Amino acid sequence: MDKSKKLSVRQAFHKQGNLHQIAIINALTAREYFKIILEQEDIPEKTKQAAQKCLKSLDRAEKVTLEADYLRKSLKDIVYAKFDPDEIMIDIETREE
Repeated sequence: MDKSKKLSVRQAFHKQGNLHQIAIINALTAREYFKIILEQEDIPEKTKQAAQKCLKSLDRAEKVTLEADYLRKSLKDIVYAKFDPDEIMIDIETREE
């Protein structure tokens, strides 16, 4: 269920950073599972090809997530220099699990 929630700019940057860390950790975990699959003998060629494609996709996801983290930090530094990040409140949509 989606909910609207108010966060300070500081809280929003913190939450976004946490979400990126979760994405990276999950990508790294999935990569290790795909490597285990590829180490198995006698796996069907289609399975091997699919696992290799997934590894490439996970590599790309990791790279763009790291780039997004760099951009987030750059934006955060600019915003914090210009505004008090605890005074500005923003509405965000959250997704409850």
